[in-house]
Amino acid sequence: MTPANHIIENLTRNDHDTFPLQRSRLFTLSINLKNNMEYTVDYFIKKFEAIPENLFTTDKFEFMGKRCMIGHTMTMQMILMVRDKNWFDAHKNDDCFNEVRALCTLIKQFFGLDNLLMGSVIAYQINNGLHPDYQQAIVKQRVLAALYDIKAKQQSETKERIIYVAFDSEAKKLKETLAVN
Repeated sequence: MTPANHIIENLTRNDHDTFPLQRSRLFTLSINLKNNMEYTVDYFIKKFEAIPENLFTTDKFEFMGKRCMIGHTMTMQMILMVRDKNWFDAHKNDDCFNEVRALCTLIKQFFGLDNLLMGSVIAYQINNGLHPDYQQAIVKQRVLAALYDIKAKQQSETKERIIYVAFDSEAKKLKETLAVN
């Protein structure tokens, strides 16, 4: 158990009147361990592939140890605190939400949406089998299908960029020079 987790675990045993303020301060401290993480589609694919199918749930961030797509990107402390709108509004831009934001951003960009909240709405729809493109029988399969679609789109966009760069004016002159010699 890390020192931060030990502090938080002991803190949960304290008086509930002071708990939210203390938890909020310590919570940010414990999550800062992940600040330098780069959250890519490959990161999320590996993460969700490693989670057993029976640990996914629908309709809630967390239910009896199971979590939804977004719930798997949050600590249990975050899941408990995010229900408090005042806490969420005060902390939604904190580093502790980097992983959630990264996942919702990937989804938002894939579907061509203009705001992050819509990315979380689509994540909810995918997770719960409400999105028409992701009707797999098992939550984990729906989540991974969406992530693999995002990866395929990113790979096709990367190939296009490489082609454009390879044939810019400088490359074209170099190609013509090499063809003459």
